[in-house]
Amino acid sequence: MGGAVGVLVVVGVIGNAVDPRPDKVVDAGPAVASPSPTPSGELPVLTGRMLTDARLAAREAGFTRLVTHDATGARRGQGSAADWKVCFQRPVPGQARTDAAVDLAVVLATERCPTADGRPAPVRTRATPPVVGTPAAPSQSPTPTPTDDGTGDDSGPTAACNDGTLSYAVHHQGACSHHHGVAEWYR
Repeated sequence: MGGAVGVLVVVGVIGNAVDPRPDKVVDAGPAVASPSPTPSGELPVLTGRMLTDARLAAREAGFTRLVTHDATGARRGQGSAADWKVCFQRPVPGQARTDAAVDLAVVLATERCPTADGRPAPVRTRATPPVVGTPAAPSQSPTPTPTDDGTGDDSGPTAACNDGTLSYAVHHQGACSHHHGVAEWYR
C-alpha cells in the first residue's frame, strides 16, 4: 500500500505540471536570472598624457583594471608614474568594456615614443638643418647661427632655438626668448 501512495503522489505532481487547462497556473520552479548587460564605457584618449593623468582619466571613465609596460621593450619598471608618458593604449579610445584591462605602453617623459610598441625609442640628435637646392654661398651657413646675447661665453652653445639659432646664454632663463623659445638644451 505504501508503494501505491508514492505512485499517486508522483502522478499528482506530474499531472499538475502538465495540466492542459488554461485557467490553472503552473509553477515552473525557481526563476533563472538573466545575464546582466556587459559593462561598457567611453575610453578616453590616453596617449600623449603623463601616466598619472592617464590613470586618473581612465578611472574617472569607469576603467579600473590598468596595466602598464615599457613601450621600448626594455622591461623597465614604472616606479614613479609622474616620470612616464603614454605612447600607446589598448583598447583604442571609444566604447570599450569597463571590466577589461586597459594596457598602457609608456616611456620616460624625457624620451620620444617609439614608432611601434616594443621598439627602441628614437635617440635625440643635434640635427643640422637640411640643405635644399643649390649649395649655400660662403656668407650663408646651413648650420644654426649663434644668438647675440652679450655674454661673450665661448664654451659652446647652451641651447638650440626654435628658429634655428643657437643661444650662448649663461642661464636658462631668457635663453631664446626672442627666437620663439628653446628647441633643445645642450647644457
